[in-house]
Amino acid sequence: MNTTTDPIPVPNHPTCISVLCVDDTVKLTDAYRTLLDRQTDMKCVGCLDSADTLLHAARTLRPDVILLDLTMPGLPPLTAIASLAADHIPARVLAFSGYDDADTRDAVFTAGGWGLVSKLAEPAEVLEAIRVVARGGTRFEL
Repeated sequence: MNTTTDPIPVPNHPTCISVLCVDDTVKLTDAYRTLLDRQTDMKCVGCLDSADTLLHAARTLRPDVILLDLTMPGLPPLTAIASLAADHIPARVLAFSGYDDADTRDAVFTAGGWGLVSKLAEPAEVLEAIRVVARGGTRFEL
């Protein structure tokens, strides 16, 4: 795993990481929108409550990182990750889950995800994971 701090240009904003939050818990996405927008190097470009429109949103909003809940109704998030990769969408997916088993990590990696962070992690840990993934590193530690 690459978790170095060397700056690597982010696809859309070399100095500001754009993040799309996808989670069916609206209070959580609202909280992360506020947290992201308070960072000097990040901004939330949108929030979705399912992965159903993720491909379209990723094309339209062009986020650098997608913070994606793995357990939502509708289109299975792992299918959405694979679709993003298959369509060569440059956004890097950081899965966000309460599951911390090897099978979940393997499934995210196989689908094309760049990392997995626990929903139980401190907000600062989630922000650091976003930064690592945005720089081109992977983060699969829970």
